[in-house]
Amino acid sequence: MRITLVGAESMGVRSMATYIEARGIKIFIDPGVALAPWRYGLPPHPLELEERDRVWSRILELAEKADVIAVTHYHFDHFNPRAGLREVYHDKTLLMKDTRNNINPSQIRRSAFLLHRFEEEEVKPDIRTADGGSFQFGDVKIVFSKPIPHGHDTRLGYVIMMCVDDGMDSFLYSSDVEGPYHEDAVDFILRHRPRTIYLDGPMTYLTGTRVPGFIIEKCLDNLLRILNAHVPEKLIIDHHFMRDINYMSYIDRLTNRLVEGVGLNILSAAGYMGASLNMLEALRQKLYEEHPVRK
Repeated sequence: MRITLVGAESMGVRSMATYIEARGIKIFIDPGVALAPWRYGLPPHPLELEERDRVWSRILELAEKADVIAVTHYHFDHFNPRAGLREVYHDKTLLMKDTRNNINPSQIRRSAFLLHRFEEEEVKPDIRTADGGSFQFGDVKIVFSKPIPHGHDTRLGYVIMMCVDDGMDSFLYSSDVEGPYHEDAVDFILRHRPRTIYLDGPMTYLTGTRVPGFIIEKCLDNLLRILNAHVPEKLIIDHHFMRDINYMSYIDRLTNRLVEGVGLNILSAAGYMGASLNMLEALRQKLYEEHPVRK
């Protein structure tokens, strides 16, 4: 199985876009990219805009090759209803989050807009509702979790996790479970025991403002439980987690609490891809200081 992480916070954008080639089947998960509209009271720096455009071009390039597209929820860093519809979706099998059940009002509107755009552009994917489902493509099995809240409550709606297994290798994609916080997310990971886990991580950068500290602690406790029960060959933690410039302090706390003798390979998406860390959002204030924008 070949896994390409196309965009992520450690690579300069908000995204978890992932491309997989497994036993002749090509899968693209969450073909979207976005930027924080404001951080530190500042809009995106031009360097962030450049990186977003570069990642979007790469998404189009790889998604066009895919046989299967998966959309785990309807936030704009995970899908794009406005552009690239023919390249990404036309004549593809589209495994998508249920648009009517376990979904909040904003995601209902966004998913409806996507379906409307398909009609406008005469884009015709083979649409299948993915929630809790299992799908076989040749030797590759894709299993989805039931809907899990996007974070500790349901204000941001629900997401679906997924596991790709080709009989020789396995990859688990958490989507935006923010932690994991909920027991259903923990159970899904431990049931599949994948060789590689790609986790979005808790929103530590919002600790004490939008996310109470005890929520972060529960997320870390749940992750510790998972790792003491199952050590993947590779654990990738990115997305929400890499919006925090102090992310390493949480990794240190985690590894210090592991059962003695447990070896763990924790990577960012950039590290997994062999690229340099490029946390543009977390460094936005510094970007403006070092690369002033002329008005």
